Amino acid sequence: MKIFLLALLLAVTISSIESLIWVGDFANFASWPIGNPYLTENREIVNDPKGSGQKVLKVKYPAGSYSSLPGNKGGTGFFVWPFGTNIIQHATLEFEVLFPADWDWVKGGKLPGLFGGRTSCSGGDMALDCFSTRFMFGPNGGGYAYLYVSKVANHSAEFCALTTAPNCSPDWGYGIGGSKYFDKDRWIKIKQLVKLNTPGRQDGRLTIWVDNVQKFDFAKMVYRTGTVPISGIAFETFFGGNTADWATPKTVYSYFRNFRIETF
Repeated sequence: MKIFLLALLLAVTISSIESLIWVGDFANFASWPIGNPYLTENREIVNDPKGSGQKVLKVKYPAGSYSSLPGNKGGTGFFVWPFGTNIIQHATLEFEVLFPADWDWVKGGKLPGLFGGRTSCSGGDMALDCFSTRFMFGPNGGGYAYLYVSKVANHSAEFCALTTAPNCSPDWGYGIGGSKYFDKDRWIKIKQLVKLNTPGRQDGRLTIWVDNVQKFDFAKMVYRTGTVPISGIAFETFFGGNTADWATPKTVYSYFRNFRIETF
């Protein structure tokens, strides 16, 4: 009971002091502070297919596409730098995603998350001067955070036990916080809280909510060994995986809306 009350108090405290710092409205997408775009031909601004009247981002994943396919043509990506010259050490990112009724989860794929340092903090990177906290969707609507954090840091035994990485030494990233996140044919709101660790300490935090229900919370995170701050959003979405069994068997589409970042 004491642990539950402490967790509830923390959640209330954080939510009460969050300060809105940036809102991503797709009606004004041209004004977003973005860079490093790729596969722009797979995205377009459309009306919300569920009839809200909002403008949303529609993303195409052509049949047979997955991330490690040579010349992959599936999904899309760009990076958002919303903080200007501010040095951000802790923030929340939330957004909504819609997977239509004909969506096939296959083995999974990437969704947006926060990042710090280099935009190339993925694909097996050692993450010595960067980090990323993208989400993933998985089979049957499963979801989790897919972390690139320093692979030479002194991670806690608790962290290692929670991740999908064998012996806490992944060839790729660290999957963590997995459970049922997604349904088809309705908007799902997902949110992550990232509090960066003090360099040399295991005092960072990762919290995940889905439709305002807390799914995961861990307070001994090590994101970095140096002073890399939170830089912005890694908006990346695609199927994969590094083998063909991750590929989407048919052309499918996803939709995104209501991006917002708060600090606390």
